Amino acid sequence: MPGRRRGADGEYVAFAELEVYSDQALQDLVCTIEKFASGSGMGFGYGYVANNVYEVIPGGAFCDGLKSGYVRATRITIGDMGHVGVPVWQLFKLEE
Repeated sequence: MPGRRRGADGEYVAFAELEVYSDQALQDLVCTIEKFASGSGMGFGYGYVANNVYEVIPGGAFCDGLKSGYVRATRITIGDMGHVGVPVWQLFKLEE
């Protein structure tokens, strides 16, 4: 329709509980991201470090502005699709 703008609004959702640590050895717990928690921010990034540990960059979406932390890899299944890693995805809601 003329004069109507369509866009996508996205937010990040955790599909499993994640304990976030300040160190790669997973000794110093700094926050817990609850299952199905959602947040918006400047992005959410992560990368594999070693031994099923990932460094996460919450981008302001979770953990009160934490710049980076470490989580243990998590295995989840959505429908018939399995995923091992950091179960946080950006979901979009269409707006008119």
